[in-house]
Amino acid sequence: MSSLSAQLATIAQNNASVALDRKSRHKLHSASLIYDAKTAATQDYDLIYTLGLEGLEELETIDRRFGRFKLSLFSETAVQVDRNVQTKEEVAALDAGIETFLALAGPYLHLAPAIKATEWLLRRFQINIHNKEALLLAALPHYATQLFVKVLHVVKELPLLFLWLDGYKKSLKNPTRVSMVKGFLNVEFFQLYSDFLNGQMKKHNEYSLQLVFYVSCAISLTASLAQDLPRLNEVYMPIILETAGHMLLPKTSNDCKIAAHSVLSVLAAVAPLGDALIASITDSLFAGFADMDVSIQKSALVCAGKLTSTLTADLDAALLTKLKPQFLVENVDLVTEIAANHKIHDFLFQYARLLIATKQLAYLPQVLDYVQLNAFQVKKIVQELTTVLDAEDKTPLIAVFESLVAHSGFAAALTASNLALTDLEMALTCTLTSEETAVVFDTEEPLEEDEETTEVFAASATPSFITSTDHAEFRVLVNTYVRAVAAKTTNAFFKQSFVSPAASLSFLVRVAAASAAPMPARLVAMRLVRMRTRDLPAHYALHLLIPFAVTLCAHANQTMRQMAVDILRAIAARDPKAKDLFLFAEIYADKDVAIISPADGQLLAQKLLAHADEVALDQQQVYKSAAAAFAEKKTGKLAYAFFTSQALAATLPAVKAKLIHVLSVCSVKGAAAPSQLLAPFLATYVAERAAWEAACAVSKFSLTDLDTEVVGIVGEREKHENAIAFLVAALEASSEQLAETAAARVVAIFGTLKPEFQQKLAETIVQHAANDATIEYDAVGTLQALNLDNKTFVGLFQGCQLNQTMPAGVAKRRRRSSTATKQAMKDTEVSKIASDHLKKVTVLLELVERSQGPQDSPALLQALFSILADLETLGSDGNMPVLYAQETLAASMLKVVGGLKGQNFVFDLNSIRADVIVATIRASPSPQVQNRLLLVVAALAALAPEIVLHSVMPIFTFMGAHTIRQDDEFSAHVVEQTIMCVVPALAATAVHGRVEEIEFLLTSFASAFAHIPRHRRVRLFTTLATTLGVQHTVHLILFLTGQQYAAAITKHKAAEARALVEFAAAFVQTFSVEQQLTALTGYVRVWQQVPAHAVERDSARAAELSSRPIFGAIATATTAELGALRASLVTFIDLAVTAEHNAVPSLRLKIASILLDMRSSDEQLEHISAAFRDVIQLLLAVVDTEDVVSDALFKLLGNTLNLLPIGHFVESISKLLTDTSADARTLRHVTVLAGTKFDAESAEDANAQASANALLPILNEMVQAQCAAELAQAALDTAALLIAKFGASIDAAMLTATLSVTTATLSSPVPEIVIGALNVVTSLVSVLGVKMIGFFPKIVPPAFRIFEDSLVLSDDSDSKQLLQTLTVVLFSCLVRRIPAFMTSNLDQTFTLVLRASTISEKTRASILDVIVQHMDVKTVMKSLCSIWNTVRVMDPIAIGLFLHAMEFTIKSMDKKAAAAQATSFVKFMLHAFEFRNESELDNNSVHRIEASVFQCGIEYVMKLNDKTFRPLFANMVRWAVNGEGSKTGISEIHRLLAFFRFFNKLQESLKSIVTSYYSYILESVDKILVRFVSGDLDDINLRRIIIISLTSSFKYDQDEFWQQQSRFEVVLQALTSQCTNIEDGIGKYLVKAISALAQNCTADEHNKKMNELLLSHMRLNCGAREKFWATRAMKMVYQKVGENWLSLLPQLVPIIAELLEDDDEEVEMEVRGGLVRVIESVLGEPLDRYLD
Repeated sequence: MSSLSAQLATIAQNNASVALDRKSRHKLHSASLIYDAKTAATQDYDLIYTLGLEGLEELETIDRRFGRFKLSLFSETAVQVDRNVQTKEEVAALDAGIETFLALAGPYLHLAPAIKATEWLLRRFQINIHNKEALLLAALPHYATQLFVKVLHVVKELPLLFLWLDGYKKSLKNPTRVSMVKGFLNVEFFQLYSDFLNGQMKKHNEYSLQLVFYVSCAISLTASLAQDLPRLNEVYMPIILETAGHMLLPKTSNDCKIAAHSVLSVLAAVAPLGDALIASITDSLFAGFADMDVSIQKSALVCAGKLTSTLTADLDAALLTKLKPQFLVENVDLVTEIAANHKIHDFLFQYARLLIATKQLAYLPQVLDYVQLNAFQVKKIVQELTTVLDAEDKTPLIAVFESLVAHSGFAAALTASNLALTDLEMALTCTLTSEETAVVFDTEEPLEEDEETTEVFAASATPSFITSTDHAEFRVLVNTYVRAVAAKTTNAFFKQSFVSPAASLSFLVRVAAASAAPMPARLVAMRLVRMRTRDLPAHYALHLLIPFAVTLCAHANQTMRQMAVDILRAIAARDPKAKDLFLFAEIYADKDVAIISPADGQLLAQKLLAHADEVALDQQQVYKSAAAAFAEKKTGKLAYAFFTSQALAATLPAVKAKLIHVLSVCSVKGAAAPSQLLAPFLATYVAERAAWEAACAVSKFSLTDLDTEVVGIVGEREKHENAIAFLVAALEASSEQLAETAAARVVAIFGTLKPEFQQKLAETIVQHAANDATIEYDAVGTLQALNLDNKTFVGLFQGCQLNQTMPAGVAKRRRRSSTATKQAMKDTEVSKIASDHLKKVTVLLELVERSQGPQDSPALLQALFSILADLETLGSDGNMPVLYAQETLAASMLKVVGGLKGQNFVFDLNSIRADVIVATIRASPSPQVQNRLLLVVAALAALAPEIVLHSVMPIFTFMGAHTIRQDDEFSAHVVEQTIMCVVPALAATAVHGRVEEIEFLLTSFASAFAHIPRHRRVRLFTTLATTLGVQHTVHLILFLTGQQYAAAITKHKAAEARALVEFAAAFVQTFSVEQQLTALTGYVRVWQQVPAHAVERDSARAAELSSRPIFGAIATATTAELGALRASLVTFIDLAVTAEHNAVPSLRLKIASILLDMRSSDEQLEHISAAFRDVIQLLLAVVDTEDVVSDALFKLLGNTLNLLPIGHFVESISKLLTDTSADARTLRHVTVLAGTKFDAESAEDANAQASANALLPILNEMVQAQCAAELAQAALDTAALLIAKFGASIDAAMLTATLSVTTATLSSPVPEIVIGALNVVTSLVSVLGVKMIGFFPKIVPPAFRIFEDSLVLSDDSDSKQLLQTLTVVLFSCLVRRIPAFMTSNLDQTFTLVLRASTISEKTRASILDVIVQHMDVKTVMKSLCSIWNTVRVMDPIAIGLFLHAMEFTIKSMDKKAAAAQATSFVKFMLHAFEFRNESELDNNSVHRIEASVFQCGIEYVMKLNDKTFRPLFANMVRWAVNGEGSKTGISEIHRLLAFFRFFNKLQESLKSIVTSYYSYILESVDKILVRFVSGDLDDINLRRIIIISLTSSFKYDQDEFWQQQSRFEVVLQALTSQCTNIEDGIGKYLVKAISALAQNCTADEHNKKMNELLLSHMRLNCGAREKFWATRAMKMVYQKVGENWLSLLPQLVPIIAELLEDDDEEVEMEVRGGLVRVIESVLGEPLDRYLD
């Protein structure tokens, strides 16, 4: 036979899915998402339907689609639907409806309505069994919620693909995200969920949480497969792409699209995708792009960027129809943000290439602006752009190339395209760079011209292009000219386009000087100019071209410089007597200018050509040559003036800028400064700058360079007012570029200017900074860059004062607000002025605070005080926001005062007024302002104490009321600084009455203690104490804190009191040991001054107390208040100084570390000893004189002594304990203190072990001396503690001696001493073990006697509980240490533990467990069985403990021991079965005890084999039936009741194993049932239990025990006969038994016999109830095995016909509504035709 567990498992498996019995149906019906199983099992379908319908209606208010389920799943007829009897089509429709509902309810499963509605489907249609996959799929997104745990719980068996959730189902815990990803790694499951989600999206049932769940799992899955790309690509990617495709369909929601974008982005990053796939996905991304929300558009672009990062092919041109370039151009902010934060540059690059390929160039520059091109991409773009250079509109191309030209890869890209920069410029007809140094041009090679051209050039009527302002015309001519140069048709161009040679030459000069044309075209222009100047008639003077030539000599291109030198040579070669000035009108127009003569011009050209070769080689050389020319004595100044006139007259930006540069760097000694010479131009430049900007744009000259040259006209050490005015105008210009250039120039030359100019510029910039809305440069930054000196600062502040001076001798009082001022400030204009003034002041203060210059001026400090007074006026009278200004002012003051330290300045008390600071501090609502001004006071106190001493008290009062309440680091720093700076000044001046001043200060701070942030208190008071002197302050701070502690205790504010103690403990620990002990001494001395009794109001003592601030209201306190105060003060100092805390090393640890440190000096040890001695002497003196607070003082004394290490401590108390004259109360306190001290020590500490050996003899002597009971008890308790903790290290002889002394006290009549003795004996037994066996007779009998004596004590007596507890603990210890010697006393020990009623049930149970664990189990079982007679009369708790011990013993027994004690146990159990008959307990208690006895019996039976148990079972049967062995005269009914209750439980546990045991009782059961029928026996409970026993036996019969004919007939006859008079209350059990027998015995002969007997009880001559129950039994039989009984139906039909006409209505209804319907369901057809 297999093992018992295997048999039970097989039985359970066979019956797991069968719902034929009530238990199985109960289990199925109890599955619920809302209710616990017990509640759910009691609910009917109507209640559940009502709940579900309510949930559905609530869901319908959220989503109207739920309304359709009212007609199907939630219709009233659904209550009657049983899917088990539905057709296949009906079940399929039902499943489809359920799946649709679950899919629709998915988003709302976290809401109560959805759970209610789902509960109906679960309970009625069992979706946890039939639709579990749909339920799990709907619930998966909610896997982190408690709902999912409930879903897992109710699903009976997980589907195959969900088996990875089985562990979480069993543990009832939520799956983790990692486990979800692992689940998705199962391809089948991933495919399943993806298909489910695709179906949801198709029906538009998807929701955000579901999409987030899928995306997170898919992304994690993709990332986890990054190292296994083949598997990802082949297996998972098709699934992901299919789902992503569904998400991107046009009609899907925005959430779907974002989900697809997320998945595809990660997929593209992990696995490289093919070009075709990327193109397909990109096409899907932008389908319907224009109609998308902005967020979706953004997401699509980001995704496209990720996808195209690996794209090698070109994008499809069709993309331009979906993502139109207009979108990228019009949504600059959006695209810029995306490009900055996401990698979409590759996509935009490909898109730009697509624009080039389709020649949609208009949007190309803007698209490329978003892209950060690399060298490869630049190369690609350039190559593709070269194919469209012939475009008609070259503007987009020019813009693109201008942006590309600065790229490092641009040159290489041009080379790769076989294109030179000059060729590109010529093709674009523009210049791409401002300067070109690489272009080389042969200056002597003849120009090739195509004389025969058919091109017609437009003619221009402009006489001069040097002075012309028609920039558009010039631009057109330049483009035409460039084409002509490229086509070699320049001669035709000049002939057709210009009205005169002078006009064409002015055009060429402008082309050469400007950067509008490509460099080759400009070089051609220069060559043409050179040629034409050479070819001019001799009567023309060309020296007016010298300035132009000089500017071109400074060109970066060497060829350009060489040809400019050639032009100068041509000018120098002209006839000095020529009278006609060539290009005069074209250059100057109608301007009145100064020019030089042709001869002087020739000389100037020659001077400039002195180093012609160097000029051609070096572009800076021309400036040296010009300087040399200007230095000539005769013609230098004239030449300089000529250049000045040219500079004023020049209209070309490049020429203007370079001429100004020439004038600036080539100064002439004795000549006027450039700023004076160019004053007309400076005066108009700012106003005319827009025109210059347009000219720069046409000529492609840098406007920044022009601004720089113009602003540079104002030089260092500038002396002219107009130059400063120009700088001011430039700073105020609307152009940011010009303003910033001017600001940079101001910073550069500021230090070289005159003070008045510096002051003016500084005031201007300050004004700008205060009104920054009207300026374009960083005024504040400019101010900070200026090196302002103290004088300038003072001047600036004086210009910002409301009151220019503060009258001398003004009374030092707080300024009061003026009503007239307040009224005036209400005026709008005045308010505006005040606001501007405040801004200006704020800017200046910020400048002072941040300035790095010297700021050590008393005048500056005086000016700051004046500003402080003004700010108070603006704040109080004008109600203006001055807090920031005040805070900045305070910081500035700090900086100035800091700079004045160490310098012997004499301050003017009328200007440096601390009272103004104090008034501002008090008036300001800002903690920051208050803190900074307090720091100013502290700094002033250190610098000049006499200034602030008269304001000390208001300052400290304010700090106590406000500052120290602020919970920030800066406020804490402020308070510390104020204390450290102001207090020493106060202490140094207050030579007389210093103590009173200190006490006042300490009282001020202590009164604000509650408002100081908790974590800042220690640091604040430590700083205060250190500053004032530790020896004078620590004890006073503790005393003041102690008074607050006493007040908190009086008001029952425990939290506040605890906070005070914690503060004091942390506070004192910041000081050294000696300082702490000194403070403790000082504290006790101050405490002694507190009177014990009320003081008379007018007495000298009252006056003395009132004069000291630290005593507060003590002088007026009552005697009771004083008593409470004194006690609380002692408790406080005890807790604060001597008690243990978890903070930084306590005083005890500090003392121990010093005493044990070998490096400690003798002097240090002596100081500590002296301080400790002073404390102890003072405390002993106080203890002797105090009665009211003696307990608190004793505790303080003990804790103080406890500060010493254990060795020193024992040494110090030994003399006291052996002093016979000492007070017993003192000795008791010291003894208890010793125990507490040792309890805190480590058992491994050698010093503690030695000290315990030294103290134990003293304690023994105290016990032997028969001292007072309290003292003896204290000595015994301490001895017990020493032995328990250090017993292993105490000498054995000493332990034996202690045991001898202690056992003698067990007979003491004083309970307290006996308690102590028991405690000691228990500790000694635990330590000595078997070595104490000699004292066994002196311990065990007295212990039993002590226990018996305790029973007579009152239940309210504490001694009773202690005595019983210690006695029980003693015996527990004896059992553990010497179990073999306790065997003879085991019965008494068990009885003693059970009778110890004052001990908790849990404690006694644990002691009983100890006995069972340590004693021989057979002995224990024997003892337990033997004491039942004693136990059965005890209280229910004792009996319960006894049965607990019995059960624990049974579990501890092996099978062999169990078999040996089986007979004894069965006797005990039978005796226990009779407990009900003899007990007077209530019925519930008896039931519980019987249940425990039955449990013990079953546990014991499980230990026995069949051979052992059968004879014992036979004995039990004989006891039950015949009363054999009964000891109490229990009645037969009670015996049978007890037996069958036990037997039924045995059957439930062993099932089919004990089925055959029914043979022992079958005959007796038959007789008993016959007696019930005859009426000889009448007990409904017994009848019910016997029928149940038969039912269980039938149910668990697997060996065909009941199919044996004789047994079947006996039991069938007995059961069917019960129908005669069965009680209605138990009729259902009879019906169940008969049906179970029919199920078990299905042979035809059995069926016929049962049918015959049942029909015999259904005939007309039978009683009504007999027919009723027989009919119900027949109905149940047909329900269970109806198909096997169809052959017997002809015998039944006549009976049914008779019963349908029965007189008893109940019988008729049972037949009609029950039996007939069951038979019809079995037949599958109506029964009417048989009845007819």
